[in-house]
Amino acid sequence: MRPATPVGRPNGGPTIRLSVTGNDTPLEEHDSTPGIVVDDDPAVREAIGLLAREDLPAYVVAHDSSPLAWAELADIALSEQRTLEAYGFATVAHRRGIDALTAAGWSAGDTVSWSTPANRGVLRAAHALARAASALGLMDEAATLADFLEQSDPDAEARIDSEHTPTQLIAVIPPSARPTVVAPVTEAYVIRGED
Repeated sequence: MRPATPVGRPNGGPTIRLSVTGNDTPLEEHDSTPGIVVDDDPAVREAIGLLAREDLPAYVVAHDSSPLAWAELADIALSEQRTLEAYGFATVAHRRGIDALTAAGWSAGDTVSWSTPANRGVLRAAHALARAASALGLMDEAATLADFLEQSDPDAEARIDSEHTPTQLIAVIPPSARPTVVAPVTEAYVIRGED
C-alpha cells in the first residue's frame, strides 16, 4: 500500500490524488434511537483515503467485505465514465452493505444514520449504485435505491453529494517548471509615418 504521494504526469508535472472518502462530517449528537450501526474497521476508512488510485483494486481484493472499499472503486469508475464497471463495483458494494446491515439486525425502514462513520460505507454503496443505475438508464433501480437512502437517513444523499465529489487528478505545476510547449514570440510593430 502506497500513500498518495505526488506522481509523475506525462506533461512532467506531479499529480495529487483526491479521494472521495472524506472526514468532513462532524460527529453529531445522536438522539435516543440512533438506529442501526454496522461493524466498522476504521483502518479501512483511513487507508482508502490515503491510497493512490492505482493501488485501490488490490486493496479492495484484500478487504472484499468492505462496502466502503467497493463504493470507492465504483466512484472512481464513474468519475472515469466507466459506467458498466462502476455498476458492477457498486452492485458488490451495495450487497456487502446489505450483508453488514443484516448482521447488525437491520430490517427495511430502520434508520441508518450518516452521522455514524461506520454507516457511511453502506450509504455510499447505495448512492454509488443509484448513480451507476441512473447512468445506464435503469431508472426503476435508481429510484428504489433513492428510496432506500431516504428511508435510511433523509440527509444522506445530500451529505454524500456535498462531501464526496468525483475522484479526480489535479496536475500540480511548480513555478520553477518550464512549459513543455513554447509560446510563440510576440512582437509589437510600430509603423512610423510622416503625419
